[in-house]
Amino acid sequence: MKKMFLASEFGYSGDLLKEKSQYLADKPKVAYISNAADLDSDREWMNHNRDMFLKLGFEIINIDLRILKFEKLNEALLSTDAVYMEGGNTFYLLDICNKSGFTYIIKDLIINKDKLYIGTSAGSVIAGPNIEFSKFLDDPSAAPELADFTGLGLVNFEVIPHIGNDDFFKLNENCYNDLFKNLKNYKYPHICLRDNQAVWVENDKFEILNYEF
Repeated sequence: MKKMFLASEFGYSGDLLKEKSQYLADKPKVAYISNAADLDSDREWMNHNRDMFLKLGFEIINIDLRILKFEKLNEALLSTDAVYMEGGNTFYLLDICNKSGFTYIIKDLIINKDKLYIGTSAGSVIAGPNIEFSKFLDDPSAAPELADFTGLGLVNFEVIPHIGNDDFFKLNENCYNDLFKNLKNYKYPHICLRDNQAVWVENDKFEILNYEF
């Protein structure tokens, strides 16, 4: 059964996974993939997300898509209960997913091997059918060799993260305005998420979860 938890900011919404605890192992292992942030000089912000996994009782297994590829990557992911994709640059993340073979491995793991997919920000965006709309929020030049913006295709909608995040919006106000003006040019439906929200996907159904602070 396909199970996915697509968040805007996992550090704030991760507690919502408790509502789905019946789908988690007693001592779950999560493959923590942080490659979307490879280009970030300051990665301290990820600690909030890692701390949430520890709070929820997960054992964190670090996976680097620059090192593990195809067969070895598949073997490593099979040994975990969940796969987590960190936030960062969406275009860079998709490019490295393609080059490592993750793009071609993950659908089988989610649908046939019963692995839980967890994404935050860019990690949620790439789960959709296409990431081209992200050019308004991310810099495509971070992946100069990426010519095809087809996403992982795990869901048939596209996530727009960080709605209502004042700090993020102030830095990207014009970007969001341009994005919303151009959404009509994209054929897939979009789900806008606040940082305290997540989309829970179960097979072909989904629901939006809200965490009240």
